[in-house]
Amino acid sequence: MIFNVAHSVPGNVHADFILLPLGIKMNRDLLKYKKGDRIKMIDGSTYYIIRAGILNMDNPIVAGLCYLRYGITLKKMMLHWRDNAIAYGYGNKAVSDEECLLIVYGSKEDTEALVSKWKPVSDKMQVQGKANRPPRGH
Repeated sequence: MIFNVAHSVPGNVHADFILLPLGIKMNRDLLKYKKGDRIKMIDGSTYYIIRAGILNMDNPIVAGLCYLRYGITLKKMMLHWRDNAIAYGYGNKAVSDEECLLIVYGSKEDTEALVSKWKPVSDKMQVQGKANRPPRGH
């Protein structure tokens, strides 16, 4: 069966994203970003933060984003995060099983354009922790 959709092929991506583990001591400082703040990757390249927020790991969209970005399952990514946490001395329990961090980034020009373009949508992105989460099973 073929489903017809009223949508053209999207083309190039206008911003990029990464998923990072969250823990008591891991990456929480990124939630305090301000306009103009940047992230520096391992290779030394720097990018402007467009948006950062906490995502619930039980949301199937997170598993989709993980596979889209890295080509591996969320379960494998979590094992990778735990291995890194141990290697960096944070310990086995340093990575949350319930939440991770999404960072959308781009160039300064992209950031200025996308922040204004994404404003109505980005304000709806869940950036809260457990306080605004419905109980599991609902």
